[in-house]
Amino acid sequence: MGIGITIGGKALRDHLDAIGHARAFDFMWELAQRLEITESDIKKLHKFCFQPSEGEMAGHYRKVNVVITGSQYNDRLSACESVPDDMRKLVGALQA
Repeated sequence: MGIGITIGGKALRDHLDAIGHARAFDFMWELAQRLEITESDIKKLHKFCFQPSEGEMAGHYRKVNVVITGSQYNDRLSACESVPDDMRKLVGALQA
């Protein structure tokens, strides 16, 4: 997707991400009614937030390691090959 400008001079990507975040917020309300969050739910939230700008990558585990520029917490980020197991552990902890 090309980078465009929307009303108000904001980047198109920012506009699309805001729409996705609104959808994710609505989905969180649905999750709150169930009182249970699954791994699939977390992936769906990610997809809602980022599909407009990230396309097919949204809602899937990353395949490369990442660095957060300027962050002091990069040593706490999961290696890409550890993400699926770390997510299962998170969901298990949420359900305990």
